[in-house]
Amino acid sequence: MPGYGRSTGEADFCGRSSQIALQSTIKYLRSRSDIDSDKIAVSGLSCGAIVAGMIADKERLAAMILISGVYDFEDMYKKWQTPNWKLESAVMSYIEKAVTKDGGLKAAASYRSALSNANQFKMPILLLAGGKDRIVDDIQSIELFKAVQLNGQSNKLVVTSEGGHMISYEDWVKEAIKFFGSSIKKTDSALNK
Repeated sequence: MPGYGRSTGEADFCGRSSQIALQSTIKYLRSRSDIDSDKIAVSGLSCGAIVAGMIADKERLAAMILISGVYDFEDMYKKWQTPNWKLESAVMSYIEKAVTKDGGLKAAASYRSALSNANQFKMPILLLAGGKDRIVDDIQSIELFKAVQLNGQSNKLVVTSEGGHMISYEDWVKEAIKFFGSSIKKTDSALNK
C-alpha cells in the first residue's frame, strides 16, 4: 500500500489509492504467463484486510482471506472515540487526517466499508478475528460473515477466543490451508462444469 514499508506515495489509511495499488498488483499477476489467473487469492491483515475487502466486489479472485479487518468503518470509527477502544493518539490522528481528506466520516466510510458491498462478493472468503482484539471489534468480522453467507460461496469464519489483533502467521496459514482444501476444490469443480 502507498506509504507503507518501502512503497512510495502518501499513506491514505486503506483508501482509494491503496485499493488501486492492490488492483494494479492483481492486474500485473494476471499478465504473467507463469501464473494461473483463475487461482489468484488475496489475503490481508488489519489495514490489508480493509483494502482487500473493498476490492472483493470488483475483482475475479479464487479466494480471499481477511484477518482482523474493519468492514463497517463508521461503526469502528465511532468505537475508537470511546475509552474501551481508544487507539494511540498518533494512529487516531492519522485516521482522522484520512477522514478529513476524504470529506468527512460518511465519505471516508464509503471508501472503507466492505460490508455495504458484501452481497456482490463472488469468491469464497475466510474471515479470521481475535476475540480479545482491542483494536478492531470481532463483531466486524462476524457481521461481514453473515452478509457474505448470501453469496453462495463456501465462506468460513474463525474467531479465536484468546486471539488479539495480530493473529499469528502460523495460526492463520493453518486455517487457510484447510480453507483452500475445501473451498477452492469446490470452486474448481464449478468452473470445470
